[in-house]
Amino acid sequence: MSTIKNTLNNLIGSLQDVSSSPQLDACILLEEATDMSRTSLFTQGRRHLSPGEEMRLQQLIWQRRHHYPISYLTGTVEFYGRAFRITEGVLSPRPETEHLVEHAKEYITSLPANAHILEIGTGTGCVSVTLANEFLHTYSFEATDNDAYALHLAHFNAKLHNVEDNIRLVRRDLLRKGPHSSPHVIIANLPYLDAERHSNASIKKEPASHLYSSAHGRGHYRRLFQELSRLSSFRECPLFGEALPEDMEALQNEAKHIWGDTGEFEQCDSFVFKLNVRA
Repeated sequence: MSTIKNTLNNLIGSLQDVSSSPQLDACILLEEATDMSRTSLFTQGRRHLSPGEEMRLQQLIWQRRHHYPISYLTGTVEFYGRAFRITEGVLSPRPETEHLVEHAKEYITSLPANAHILEIGTGTGCVSVTLANEFLHTYSFEATDNDAYALHLAHFNAKLHNVEDNIRLVRRDLLRKGPHSSPHVIIANLPYLDAERHSNASIKKEPASHLYSSAHGRGHYRRLFQELSRLSSFRECPLFGEALPEDMEALQNEAKHIWGDTGEFEQCDSFVFKLNVRA
């Protein structure tokens, strides 16, 4: 049986070709297999792994080398400084989405108390749960998804972070049947990858329906824009969305085609845009 130190060094080497952060991945997998803290891995480096720990680690290594995300293997993912439950079948939150939260949060601070915030495509619920915590129950949230399993996970995470009473979870495809209350701001994180351009192995274990969209990756946003154009309450209600940097100009053109000069499209940073339609 190998020691913790030797196992960690060997593990880092075996993950070089499948991970951009092999040392971090190795530590996380070893923590998961041994139920040890990060500090203990280094202070107890001479300890030998038990047969059960060796078996568990080999299973985790096999899964990671077959491109299972680390978050699926541990069952948790950190987002905006909080731990969220994650399972296979739901997209793991990306660091880019923290920027979406930042820009939405900056705008939300200007809203009156009891304002209503609508999130479309909530997935794990990390965006609405984060914002509900950041604003200490000041606002009401409606978080939607067309995936029943994702909504179940979002409900778990809302309870985990004690905001289940502030977030109404609704199964809905974009805006069909409309929001329950007129929103003051809309946040959307929809599938935006083009399957032909983005079919690399690193994401093949994640749900395709949460990743890919038609029309070169812009199909979901195109449909959302069309549905928003029929929603009278959308005037002066900004939409914050996440998309690829190379698709921002095309999305801006989509908005201009629908709203003309009344639609103000702003790229807030590389992955985040804001759309506001003047009344």
